[in-house]
Amino acid sequence: MLLVVLGIIIIILGIILGESLFYDWAAEIMFEIVGILLGIVVILTGVLAPLSGYDDYKVTEEKTLSPMKLDNDNSCYVAVNINNEYAFKVAKEEDTYKTIYVDADSNLVKVRELDEITNPRVVILVAKPKKSILTFASNNQRAYAYQYVFEVPTGTVYQTIE
Repeated sequence: MLLVVLGIIIIILGIILGESLFYDWAAEIMFEIVGILLGIVVILTGVLAPLSGYDDYKVTEEKTLSPMKLDNDNSCYVAVNINNEYAFKVAKEEDTYKTIYVDADSNLVKVRELDEITNPRVVILVAKPKKSILTFASNNQRAYAYQYVFEVPTGTVYQTIE
């Protein structure tokens, strides 16, 4: 936003100084054109530069994982299917569980298999898009970047190969 205001000031100064400093109309017009072009470049930088990228990831949730039963009477904490979806189960309320599916194509997923872990969990981090003059009033959560970090015991990630 500051660059947009600075760009407008540069344009105004270019016009005013061009008319007051030069008595030759060609030099006056050239100075004004340079001031206007420089102001436009600064304004475009202020509008478009913040559109790329996200803020840093921040932890929003930590959930304890519950074991999922597999067809062969084994259990796992994280299941990965052929479509690159990660499934995990968390406790919703007392004695009720919810299975959540995360698409790894549109989310960043990390799995840490640790030897000595007593409390398997998933840490959910969110990065908001950087604000710009075009998105200052937007709160579109679909534009957020999500990262899921699973911390589970070694050997409790099940991958289906079909």
